[in-house]
Amino acid sequence: MLDSDRWNRLPEPHQLALADAALREAVVTLAEQANTLADAIEAGVLRDQGGADALRLLVRLMHATSRETLLPAGHA
Repeated sequence: MLDSDRWNRLPEPHQLALADAALREAVVTLAEQANTLADAIEAGVLRDQGGADALRLLVRLMHATSRETLLPAGHA
């Protein structure tokens, strides 16, 4: 992790590229965790309260939103 001084010395295009990469990784991580949780609900490990469908909807929304709003790498 960069401290604020090192971060501030990075050129803005590098800051934007790193922030974009971090957001992309966050989407992947959250989607994987939501799918794992949905699988656990469907397998009966957790009590189903309509969560599996809601989580899968969240995953689809996250993927759709990230494709629409995040530019491909190198276009920051």
